[in-house]
Amino acid sequence: MGVPLHTALVYYVFPVFAFSIISFIFYQVLSTPLGWFIVPALAGVAAWVRYARNTEKKIKNGERYNAIVVGAGFSGLCMGAKLSEGGVPFTIFEASTEVGGTWHHNTYPGCACDVWTTLYQFTFFQNPDWSRFVAPAKEIKEYLMSFTKEYDLYRHIQFDTRVKSAVWKEEEGMWKVVTSKGSLKCKILISACGALHKPSLPNIDGIQSFKGQSFHSANWDHEATLEGKRVGIVGSAASAVQIVPTIASKVKELFVFQRTPNWFFPKLDPVYSDTVKHLFRRIPILMTIQRVTLFLLVEGWAAIWLTKGKLSQWFQMLLEGNMRAQLENQASLTSHLIPKYNLGCKRVLLSDDFLPVFKKNKNCHLVTDAIEHVTANGIKTEKEELKLDMIVYATGFDIEGSICGFDTYGRNNTLLRDHFETQPCAYLGITVPTFPNFFYVLGPNTVLAHSSLIFMIECQVEYIMQTIQKMAELHIGTIEPRQDKTSQFQSKMGEWTKNKNFSTTCRSWYKNKDGVNFVLWPSNLLQYWWMTAKPNLLDDFKIGFEPEYYNL
Repeated sequence: MGVPLHTALVYYVFPVFAFSIISFIFYQVLSTPLGWFIVPALAGVAAWVRYARNTEKKIKNGERYNAIVVGAGFSGLCMGAKLSEGGVPFTIFEASTEVGGTWHHNTYPGCACDVWTTLYQFTFFQNPDWSRFVAPAKEIKEYLMSFTKEYDLYRHIQFDTRVKSAVWKEEEGMWKVVTSKGSLKCKILISACGALHKPSLPNIDGIQSFKGQSFHSANWDHEATLEGKRVGIVGSAASAVQIVPTIASKVKELFVFQRTPNWFFPKLDPVYSDTVKHLFRRIPILMTIQRVTLFLLVEGWAAIWLTKGKLSQWFQMLLEGNMRAQLENQASLTSHLIPKYNLGCKRVLLSDDFLPVFKKNKNCHLVTDAIEHVTANGIKTEKEELKLDMIVYATGFDIEGSICGFDTYGRNNTLLRDHFETQPCAYLGITVPTFPNFFYVLGPNTVLAHSSLIFMIECQVEYIMQTIQKMAELHIGTIEPRQDKTSQFQSKMGEWTKNKNFSTTCRSWYKNKDGVNFVLWPSNLLQYWWMTAKPNLLDDFKIGFEPEYYNL
C-alpha cells in the first residue's frame, strides 16, 4: 500500500526541501574565510564552559536538603533518579498503587502516546525495544516500571499515599506535608503531579441520573462489556480519537458527541523490525541520531504551524486536503469534521483512523447538536433524545486543578491556588514567589502543543538539581523567585503568545478562565533549554542563609 500524497508531503517532501536549503546555506558558509568563525567559535566555547553540566553527581552537604516529591509519573521518577544520584535524601508520595502517573490511570481501549515515542523517553534511559513509532500505553508504563527498578526508586516511594496539604513553617524553614497516612517535614518540596491527572467531567445537567454504565475515559471500567451496546462518547479530542476506532467494530451503535472538530496530522507509525531493534541495542547512538533528527523535524514544523502567517495557512491547507481525502470529500462529514478555526488554536492530533470511522462504519454516528442534559436512559440534545446503554466522558482534564494538585500554603498562609488567581505564573514554570523552596516539574507555561514533555521535564529537573547544589555549597536556607523577575517572565509569556495561533479567541484548554495562556510554552524548546541551563540565584531569587553558618 503506497504512502498517501499528503502524508508524503508532510513527512518527506517538506523535510527534503528544508534539508536542501540548509545544505545550500552550509555550502555557502564553508566558502567563507575561516577568520569569520573565530569570534563565534570563541563565544560558543565560552557558552559551553558556562552551561556545561556538572559531571560531579554527588552534592556536597546534599543530605541536609531532604526533599519530598509528589507524584510518581515521568516527572516524579526523573526527579527521584537525579536526587538519588546527587545523594539528596527524598521520599516520593504516590496516590496510586504503581508508578506511571497518567500511563497507570489511562488504560482505555486504544490508549497510546500522541507523539513519536523516540521523543517520549528520557535521554539517559533510551529504550531499543519500542514496538512502533507511536507506542501503546502498556509499553510506556512498562518502560517507567523498568526505569524505576534500574534507578532503585521503589524503596523511596510510598504508594497509596495522597498528599492533602503542604504548609510552609517559617520558624523552622521547612515544609510540613500532610498525607492520607500522616505527615512529614522537608527542606525541599517538589510538585511533580503533572498537568493531566485530574479528570474533568463536563458541566452537563443530569450526569448522575443515567441508569446505565458511565465513566470518564481516565477511569475506564474494564468489567463493562461493549458488545451489543449503544455507546455514547462525549468529546472528540485526544482520548476520543483513540477510543472510537478501537471500539467501533465491537459496539452495536456508537454516538460521538462533538462540540468542536480537530485538526489532524497524518499518523506515521511504522512497526520497528527485529533488525532495527537489534541495531539499536548494539549501536545505541543510532537511537540518539533518530531522536535528534525527529526532534529538529518537529521543531521545524511547529515554527510554521504554530505561528501566525502565510506559511501556517499553507500548512493548514495541506492538512485539510489530507482530512478531506480521508472523508472522501463527503460534504455531510467535511462540514462538521473540518475545523473553522486556525491550525494550532487547539492541540493538533495524530490519527489516520478516526475520521474514516464515520465514512466506513454505518453504526458510527457523529452528533454535533448541543447536549441539553443527560437523562436516565441516554442523552438529550437540542433536537432529540438518544437512547444509550453506556456513556464514556472523554472530556479531558482539569488543568488548573491538576497544577494545584494539593492545598499548598506559602508565606503569610498564602494559598497557591489563590495566588494563581491574581498572578497566573511561575518563574520559568518552576518556582513561585512567596513559596520558598518549592519547585514545580511541568508547572505553568511549560506544557507543549507540539512535542514531547520529556524534554521540558529534563530541563526543569536539571535546573532544580543545580539550584539545590548551589544552596548546599553556599549554605542557603531558603530561596524564592523575586516578584519582579516573575512578572517580567509573565510579560514575556504574554508577548511570545501574541504571534501564536493559540492566542486567538477560539476556546481551548491552553487558557485559564480569564483567557490568559497559563499552560503552554509559547516558544521553541531550545529557547527553554537555554533559559533553564544555569540558575542565577543572586539575580533571580530572594535568598535566606543558614544562620548557623552566617552570623548576619
